[in-house]
Amino acid sequence: MNIVFLHIPKTAGQSVHHYLVTNFDEKVIFPARVNSQILNYTIGEIKKYKIFSGHFDLSFLDIVDQPKFTFTILRNPKDRILSYYFYIRNEAKKLTKQELNSPERQGMKAALELSPDEYFCDENLNIRQFIDNHYDNFYMYYFAMRSYQGKSFAEQLIKLNILDINNVYEKAIDSLKQLSAVYDIRNWNDLTDDLKKILPNKNLIDLEDNIHINKGDGKNNDERIKELMLLGATEKTLNRIDEFCKYDNFIYEKFCGKKGSNTSPRT
Repeated sequence: MNIVFLHIPKTAGQSVHHYLVTNFDEKVIFPARVNSQILNYTIGEIKKYKIFSGHFDLSFLDIVDQPKFTFTILRNPKDRILSYYFYIRNEAKKLTKQELNSPERQGMKAALELSPDEYFCDENLNIRQFIDNHYDNFYMYYFAMRSYQGKSFAEQLIKLNILDINNVYEKAIDSLKQLSAVYDIRNWNDLTDDLKKILPNKNLIDLEDNIHINKGDGKNNDERIKELMLLGATEKTLNRIDEFCKYDNFIYEKFCGKKGSNTSPRT
């Protein structure tokens, strides 16, 4: 049984990865954690591994052999956006000036140096597309287009009248339904129970026995909004963030519900 974890930023993914590393032999864990690292491996090399955990495009799943247990974790969309923004700001503060000016760190640099209104709303920002790909209804665009560049791809198809926004939303729902399980960050410990069902001969430790990697500051959305406003955010930014959650709120409610129930595992 192959196991694939689709790690969406700021959804307890580091803790889940630690759990997988703790429970499985290093030899069966695919070393790549992001899309660009996958290019270092041939398809034949990839097929030698059993555990895949990282920020991967869904299209990567096509080369992972069946049977496989594929899962992801969702979080309240606004909570995820605010947590992600403050997380990368804090990470940026740890970098040297040289590191912060490197091409691969421009997203972090923007979060640290720009005002919230500029970061979230300035349409002329040279990394506008990069930022929006990670914030704007990420669940919908990622699962619909099967890519971290989901919003960019969807916009191109919408401009060509190949899709409309309702089609994109429906494709996202269909894609999520194809996963073995979708967990809510509030009850991600259910993963242990599900893996015990599909791997009855495997002695798995419980998730609650793991440390929480990259645990947030514990602030709620109201506290983070106040902090955002102290940084200069206006209603323009707050409205923009609400727009970024519009379709993802429906997806979160549909798959996680008010009680945070996950889908039944399918293998």
